[in-house]
Amino acid sequence: MAKKKKVEEPIAEPVSEPVKDVTTPTDDDFTDAHPAVSKPEPAPAPEPVKEEPKAAEAAPAKVEEPVSYTYDDPNLQTVEDARNEFFKKYKHDNLIKLIVSIAVVVCILAGWIIPFVLMPNSGNTSLIIALSIAGAAVIGLGIYSYFFRKHADNGIKEYFKKYYDASYAYATEDLKVEGYHADLDTKLDLDEFKACGMYDDVYKVGSRYAVTFKYQGADCAIEDAASQVKGKKALETSFVGKYLRMPNTYEGTGLVIYFKGNDRALPPSCIKRMNCIEDSQKFSVYGDNEEKRYLTHKIRMAFAQVATNKTLVDVAISIKPGRTYICLGYEDDLMVIPLQKAFNPGPTKEFKANLKEFLDLGLLFNGTK
Repeated sequence: MAKKKKVEEPIAEPVSEPVKDVTTPTDDDFTDAHPAVSKPEPAPAPEPVKEEPKAAEAAPAKVEEPVSYTYDDPNLQTVEDARNEFFKKYKHDNLIKLIVSIAVVVCILAGWIIPFVLMPNSGNTSLIIALSIAGAAVIGLGIYSYFFRKHADNGIKEYFKKYYDASYAYATEDLKVEGYHADLDTKLDLDEFKACGMYDDVYKVGSRYAVTFKYQGADCAIEDAASQVKGKKALETSFVGKYLRMPNTYEGTGLVIYFKGNDRALPPSCIKRMNCIEDSQKFSVYGDNEEKRYLTHKIRMAFAQVATNKTLVDVAISIKPGRTYICLGYEDDLMVIPLQKAFNPGPTKEFKANLKEFLDLGLLFNGTK
């Protein structure tokens, strides 16, 4: 799943001027190292030559040290253990795949060369043998690739499940939730995503790991989600993050609250056509003017506590009669599951704090807080 998510390109290293080799002999026709003795009169004293500033020596390339993290919770440690276990299998399986691929190529070459060397005058017999060996090798590689892909898919699925199980166990461990249920394979329905009314013309929704639970008596649901719309040339991302829903007792005509973020933010498209009834540096409110009465002092105090940052890029909340939709837009440091690099627990810790914060905010619209 991805955000307006700019695909991050490698940052090019600055190119430095090549440093001249000071040991290289210079051309004497262009040096004042030797005095001109052929002239009877002494040459006038040369003007002092301003010494050109020496080019800064190129700093030695820094070797990127592996980052080390502290996992101060068993669930966070479980995530890193699962990543380590999967990555070891991943490297091992890819090494085996490489060896098998090389062996197949060697078999094809040997099957093509040896018959012609051993039976140079056999006519079509050598050709038939060579083609048979090549065909068998290719078929064998195809069968192996099929089972390898199936094995790899199962390994990834197992790792994803361990990752999310531990991550959400950590995020909800202090919430005293009831009826907790999680499923990696349950997908978010397109109509369920469109129900929030904030993202227009959604063409496709991707999702994973659907979680349902009761928080202080309210039925809640959350999953990773990404929505896309049709662009001029390809699909374009309109949302990436956590899609949270919970009930409310609101009976108005609808409100949208948007907490602004950085240049990676994906504001909901609905705000372009809605009436803005309040706008500040931090957030904007959209809806009918009379809906302001629902923004109680407690709700405004909760709004004041919301802070977007590098990880929580932006937040869009849709309040509809009976249902509150909270779209937490997150950066890749939380949404991309780690493979080669060690698991960074920081973004997951942020999500844990955010989850409680927005569940409590949602309860304010449910009249239970």
